[in-house]
Amino acid sequence: MNAAVDPVMLKHRPDLSLAYADVKGLQPNMSPTVFAALQETIATVQRPTILETGIGLSTYHLCDQIRTTGGTYIGIEHNWSWFEVVEAWIRRLLTLHAGGVPVEQRRFIGPLRPKYYPKPVLHVDSLFLAGPLTVKLLLRQATGMTGDGTAEEFHEYLEAIAGPVDVAIVDGRARIPTLERIATRGVLRPGGMLFLHDAATYRKVAETLFPGGRFLEGRGGFKNALRPDQPARALVPDEAYLWRISPEGNASHA
Repeated sequence: MNAAVDPVMLKHRPDLSLAYADVKGLQPNMSPTVFAALQETIATVQRPTILETGIGLSTYHLCDQIRTTGGTYIGIEHNWSWFEVVEAWIRRLLTLHAGGVPVEQRRFIGPLRPKYYPKPVLHVDSLFLAGPLTVKLLLRQATGMTGDGTAEEFHEYLEAIAGPVDVAIVDGRARIPTLERIATRGVLRPGGMLFLHDAATYRKVAETLFPGGRFLEGRGGFKNALRPDQPARALVPDEAYLWRISPEGNASHA
């Protein structure tokens, strides 16, 4: 943990203690082979635009990967506390490794009041500009959590999913509505890649909406890097589905 922890802040918001964790050497919560496949995909694109639903350690490492070569990372999250943790990681990453490049952050906060829901829903846009890298972190709170989350509960979250992007990573809540939106709204540009993590649960949906992709089984079991007390994840559930649109804009094999 970083020595600069504010004890007063943590007394009122203990959930933010993770914001001070040194995460550079921590593995994202997916097997090394799965994450390596994702990074290799991104490395084939010059100045990629990456969209990820469900932010976390992968956000940190993917932003670090394209920090010097350039590109845009867009991360969408529904959990306010977790959003602030990851936002702190990105702020520190860009500040500590700027290499003389000016780093600018702009933050927009506002409650939304959907017509179909009587309570305010928090809406935060956090924009980082650091030389050739642009990072957009978008908080879109849900109005409920039925199972993995319905399209109605995650309406604002789903509305934030837009393209065109080179790589769309689905690793958050409301995965079926998220996949449906990516499939029907032209989110991926020609040659773009879909990466669905924990794909075993959504195998039938993935193959229906994005036929012709391939499943990648994770190898080299892993632990939750931020929760070392928890047991290692089994290999079988850690499966990814990769699918690519051809350069002509047609469905293609990954």
